[in-house]
Amino acid sequence: MFVLKVEKPNLDPYHPRQWNADVECGICGRGIPNRKTCKIAITKWVPGTPEDTHHFLKIAEYEGTTGPGYDPVAWGTFIGSHCAKKLPKEYRMTWNKCMKEWAKNDYCDT
Repeated sequence: MFVLKVEKPNLDPYHPRQWNADVECGICGRGIPNRKTCKIAITKWVPGTPEDTHHFLKIAEYEGTTGPGYDPVAWGTFIGSHCAKKLPKEYRMTWNKCMKEWAKNDYCDT
């Protein structure tokens, strides 16, 4: 498990980036204009941790269970590029790779 502490920025909810966002970053809350350009990570809530602390699980641990091979909206957390740079590669993957894995299992048409 990887632990990351990120202070949430002071975001303006009326800024076009926020209200035109497709999804929000699961770590900092920044708006992501297009989910196809973001990263996906698996977060785990651990009781008793501060609000600005996030726990991540390796993507490989979820291969074939509820991870890649299934719809990333159901198992993943969207992570923007600013926060994804702070995560090691084994804790994140791209939206396109998730969709290719899902299509391999004949669950969707991409």
